[in-house]
Amino acid sequence: MKKSIILLLIMASGFQPAFSQISNEKIEAFRTSVLPQYKVYFSSADLSSGGQLTLTAAENYISLSKDGRTTVMDKIVKSWQESLVIVAYGTIRELWGHNDANGRAVLIDIWDRDQKPVAGKVPATQSNVSRHPFFMYGGFQEQIDSHKNINFGFNARTGFFMLRDRWDLAASFSGFMMGNLDSENPTTQLSLGLSSKVYFPIKAYRISPNIGGELAWTSFNFEEDATSSVSPYLLGGISWYVGNGSFDVGVRSGKQTMVLIGYTFIPRLNSAR
Repeated sequence: MKKSIILLLIMASGFQPAFSQISNEKIEAFRTSVLPQYKVYFSSADLSSGGQLTLTAAENYISLSKDGRTTVMDKIVKSWQESLVIVAYGTIRELWGHNDANGRAVLIDIWDRDQKPVAGKVPATQSNVSRHPFFMYGGFQEQIDSHKNINFGFNARTGFFMLRDRWDLAASFSGFMMGNLDSENPTTQLSLGLSSKVYFPIKAYRISPNIGGELAWTSFNFEEDATSSVSPYLLGGISWYVGNGSFDVGVRSGKQTMVLIGYTFIPRLNSAR
């Protein structure tokens, strides 16, 4: 119960500047143009002290299944984008918002103002900052010509987000091989490192430019000579979110520069948003 109240207060305070600008004309327009379409489910619409739209539910809404309520609220949250939406019936309160990932309404929290247990309570959704989803990235390039000369490179990263969609930390593994398939001593380079990137999401286009750095131990083999060193690298690129991850185009620049194209798999991407 305390978590629910804290969550509600945080959200209310975060949206307060926007709510202060909501005019009486907007709520009146909602009552006139939208509410009559759903009068079988809601008897009234008002603004809470925090500026959130509050709908008083009728029996027909209360008797709906969770999927049925989501279907109704899909249209409500699309019609009212000024704030989150509270649905009230008796002492029960539901907090609804919009899921940017799938475009549907999402039930953020449900609580009883009298602190009584609610049957089938939906756990409060974690904040973006508190989630640390795991991810795996793989990218490679390959070129071979008619003379059997080969140029092959790869890059892999695995880690987690320290700030959801904003900042990650990962272990990296990369390398390349260059030479001829008939040669016994191709030129090779292997690199192990620790990297971190900061992301700048543009949700409207589902893309996220990013920039970061990497500190890597590198082993270089040329013919029969081998050397190793620790070097910093600059990382930059752009991610395009598709499915449970993103297509990535990036540049790794330091002693050598590599341009890589790959895919980052984030298992809990859609469920966490």
